[in-house]
Amino acid sequence: MQNSNSNIKLRDYQIEAIDSWFNNDCRGIFEMATGTGKTFTALSCFKQLSDTKDRLLTVIACPQSHLIDQWINELKKFHDGPIITASGKNYKWKKDFKNLYTDYYLGLVDKAVVLTTHISLSSDYFLDTIQEFEVEILLIVDEVHGIGSEKQMIALNNRYDYRLGLSATPARWFDDFGTHVIEEFFGGVVFEFDIERALNEFNPDTGKTYLTPYIYKPILVDLTYDEFEKYSNYSRKIAVMMEADEEKDENGVSLETYFFARQKIINNAEEKYKAFIDILEEKPDIDKLIVFCSPQQIDRVQEILNEKRIIPQHRFTQEQSATKKKNDIYSEREYLLKKFEDGSYKALVAIKCLDEGVDVPSAENAIIMSSTSNPREHVQRRGRILRNSPGKERAIIYDILVFPKETTKIGEKIREKEINRYMGFASNAENSWECIKLLKKLGEW
Repeated sequence: MQNSNSNIKLRDYQIEAIDSWFNNDCRGIFEMATGTGKTFTALSCFKQLSDTKDRLLTVIACPQSHLIDQWINELKKFHDGPIITASGKNYKWKKDFKNLYTDYYLGLVDKAVVLTTHISLSSDYFLDTIQEFEVEILLIVDEVHGIGSEKQMIALNNRYDYRLGLSATPARWFDDFGTHVIEEFFGGVVFEFDIERALNEFNPDTGKTYLTPYIYKPILVDLTYDEFEKYSNYSRKIAVMMEADEEKDENGVSLETYFFARQKIINNAEEKYKAFIDILEEKPDIDKLIVFCSPQQIDRVQEILNEKRIIPQHRFTQEQSATKKKNDIYSEREYLLKKFEDGSYKALVAIKCLDEGVDVPSAENAIIMSSTSNPREHVQRRGRILRNSPGKERAIIYDILVFPKETTKIGEKIREKEINRYMGFASNAENSWECIKLLKKLGEW
């Protein structure tokens, strides 16, 4: 099926994705790497479906409210009808949503789009109101893995006639049930375009690969004696509780709490700061930099950036509002991203909220100070700096990993977890073989 809008040029793989969705009765999931045009492909599905319908309501759900603006910017290329934001960005969204129902009922509107968040999509008010519409409904869920949580899967209501899910990593981590619910509701993955393809296949319009090639630079650090002892103590406590099948210990502390406490030792290892300083001293002119760190690290990281004259720089956290206006045009987050793109800020120091969905195509360097073992996080973080941008030839990812020198089973377990991330990043890097040789040299491969 070709796109009905002659002003919209689709890549071959995007046409393939759209055809696969229509061939599956307009249901399915697109598993597409960050930066390969999931939004554009999804809106092309919306446009082609809309062109075949006299009346249609479309609901687009994003994981966070600040991503709604990105969708609206693209949506306007495909749709010139009513657009409603049903989230905290619009304090009167419930009234607007109810008025939209009335407009459909009276025949004043035939095609409209409602943009919302995963949370609002699963709210009682949204669910009750959507049931009242007597019109076919298309549901598009961005970062669809998020909708499979216990609280939000209630949003997956049979009222939606057509369904499209989008994610670079649709499977939920350690949640087979949530993954199954998503796959059943949307009709499974109907198209894949992974990061390996995006890094190796060329865009005929640009002569470049769809994503920017990258160099992976792993930096291995150790735990201090005290850190290793604390990690070992937590590990022994966890082993005893798991053996006894206990959720809490004699002091009422949960197993989950011990897991989090143990991981924080790895995330915040003291030697990481020295490695961070070494990177900055090796590359004193570094810019277009994103530093991913933990809440415990962010103040120290910013102090080090200031000391090494990597300024101006700014933190990018939940404190920076996606709705509050910095000026009359941009929200605080949008303003920060604009200042980063034009070079006013050399670096952004991020906690979590840059992991998913936010476009930062101008970023060329990343330093990972803290990370979980969740592979989705690794994919999302790579995606933040691999988007193509004018003048950008390649990206560099500095990854600070904990490789204890201890040869005990606990030391081996820590290295094993870090190697999983190491290989995930190294496998598609330009210097992949060099990274593997380092592991061989260490006897870890």
